Amino acid sequence: MSANDLYLTTEEDLTTVAEAIRTRGGTSAALTYPNGFASAIAAIPGNVEVQEKDVNFYDYDGTLLYSYTKAQALALSALPENPSHEGLTAQGWNWTLAEIQAELTTYPNQFIQVGQNYITTSGKTEVDIVLDDNNYLSPCIKILLSGTATIEWGDGTTTTITGSSMDSSYYTNNHTYASTGEYTIKISVVGEMGFRGDVSSGVPSFIVAKNDNYARREQEYTRCTRHIRIGNNFTIDQAAFACMYNLETITIPNTVKYTTKNSGGNEFSYCRCLKCVIFPSTSDITSLRSYMFLRSLVKIVSMTKKMTSIESGSFQYEYVIEKIGIPSSVTEIKSYAFQEARSLEKIYLPAVGSIGSYCFQQCDNLQEFSAPNITEDLKTYTFDGCIRLKHIAFLSTTTTIKSYVCRNCKSLESITIPNTVTTIESYAINSCYSLKTVTIPATVTSIAGNAFQYNYSVEEYHVLPTTPPTMGTQVFGAASQPKVIYVPAASLETYKAASGWSTYASKIEAEPT
Repeated sequence: MSANDLYLTTEEDLTTVAEAIRTRGGTSAALTYPNGFASAIAAIPGNVEVQEKDVNFYDYDGTLLYSYTKAQALALSALPENPSHEGLTAQGWNWTLAEIQAELTTYPNQFIQVGQNYITTSGKTEVDIVLDDNNYLSPCIKILLSGTATIEWGDGTTTTITGSSMDSSYYTNNHTYASTGEYTIKISVVGEMGFRGDVSSGVPSFIVAKNDNYARREQEYTRCTRHIRIGNNFTIDQAAFACMYNLETITIPNTVKYTTKNSGGNEFSYCRCLKCVIFPSTSDITSLRSYMFLRSLVKIVSMTKKMTSIESGSFQYEYVIEKIGIPSSVTEIKSYAFQEARSLEKIYLPAVGSIGSYCFQQCDNLQEFSAPNITEDLKTYTFDGCIRLKHIAFLSTTTTIKSYVCRNCKSLESITIPNTVTTIESYAINSCYSLKTVTIPATVTSIAGNAFQYNYSVEEYHVLPTTPPTMGTQVFGAASQPKVIYVPAASLETYKAASGWSTYASKIEAEPT
């Protein structure tokens, strides 16, 4: 038996075989069964389903090609081979081996998503479209252009247009196709070109009706784009691919530029069929812009070590993404970034120091959250409605537990309030039905109204300040709600008589010694 042969004692060993094949970098291997049956398979990535591990390598369409545990990744001496596709030139993975291994060494809990970047072999930007309605066979093309663009329509005809500024959109005349069908439009440019869309009107960035007032036409052409392969001299502007409802794949080359003339944002909003976006490491893309994936269904986003921030609403209402690797270069996540990302299950923020308000509000499936290097207090509504989150430990230097920060965390079993906290704001830890015990540290001087209301399962509150904190109304809910409130023995009568606390006098007892 040769070194490339693998002997199987049971069919369950196929899992082991698949792993061995991937480790060998995709060489062929013979599969030999005890009964004498032998079959040779080519170990093309995707032949056997790969399972996600700590470090994952994806193709442009979201196919998981290789995966490694932390130990396996640290033992690698080279990155896996680049995949290949006809008409595309692979440019390499968007993380280096040194970056991966340094990340895992410094942050052992890191989850890394690596992707392959491509440019078209022809250098042209190619767009596959489907026209399936005889009433809509006359689209035009809208692009940003500084220079000359030659457009091949995919039916043997060609159009040339010129533009003088990347600040304006330039249109072709309507091009009429003879029949419905699938076409590949190819654009070669001398100068610079790009896409810019308009989310507010739902107008697509590329294939449009000549007259933008024809709303019905716009909707028809919005849904015709299926695949985009970016070529040379291309700039991604704001809402560049937004409202391409049927866009399935996109390849982004290392040479792509990112607009600096506009604030950007909404680049992939409302992309309902796009599964994967792989950002290049050599471009000037240093952040996920505001509302970049708003209401999209993109499941895999490969960020790079050049990125430093996730802007407001980047993944707002993004319902399918389950987990995402956040590189340690990202130090800030702004407000609403993952609001109502309802499939998000776990997130690890290795170097993030600041998290904006509403950031994870109503992330229904969020179960694991870790931000070991956060330096600012959690903002209002950060985890409001995270009904599966089981534990929250506030930063050790936190001074204020903000309003609504943990409201409606119905599975929350434990919460750690550090000894630096002085203020607990209204509705901060409200409607947390699974909490059993809460300790309020001795540093707290103020508790606002409704802060712990509706925590029906809490069996005991341990209130440690010797002087009763000032108190709003309904802090613990109705007078009958808390089972027992323990306070320092020396302050027992003071608490029972204090404003607000007196409402719960029958529940207040001396802290057991």
